[in-house]
Amino acid sequence: MLRTVAISLICLFLSTQFAFSQGQWRFFEETMISGTISGTVKTGHIFKRVSGNFYQIVEAYIDVVVEVMPEVIILTDGNLYMLIIKGFRDPPVCRKLDSEKEPASAPTPSSVDFVESKIDGEFNGYEDGKIYKLINGQIWEQVSARYRCKYRYMPSVMVVRRDQVYMMKVEGMDDWVTVRRLK
Repeated sequence: MLRTVAISLICLFLSTQFAFSQGQWRFFEETMISGTISGTVKTGHIFKRVSGNFYQIVEAYIDVVVEVMPEVIILTDGNLYMLIIKGFRDPPVCRKLDSEKEPASAPTPSSVDFVESKIDGEFNGYEDGKIYKLINGQIWEQVSARYRCKYRYMPSVMVVRRDQVYMMKVEGMDDWVTVRRLK
């Protein structure tokens, strides 16, 4: 009961605070962010909810945080989403990313904002020109000059389109690399 009252008060407060600059915000859901958020969070950052949906910050934003699986209240104006995340100074405004999870048919590269899969077999790190085969059948080539050595067997991988560029991050690696889809 107390939690429902708190959510209602937060929604009421935010609707009056942001109604003029952002449109009419209304409650969408209460959930948690998956994993740890540590360091600088800025425009372009991607959040993964525990249910598997992804949100990317689209408006000017920067904050420094350290939170483990923080609670989040999500508001929407019907187009964008405002994430009120425990431990964050201000709520970032995000867009919900389209997601493709296996098994799935292979869409054209321009139709997907986000792909979540696994490397098919061994992963030995990043290397310019290296080909990565995913278990969903997609094949990606690294086109950025980045070399990092780390062995993993069938690690999770995320591929995100930012404007017209695809970026890939492999589980256990600290950085993103630029890739292009071959298949």
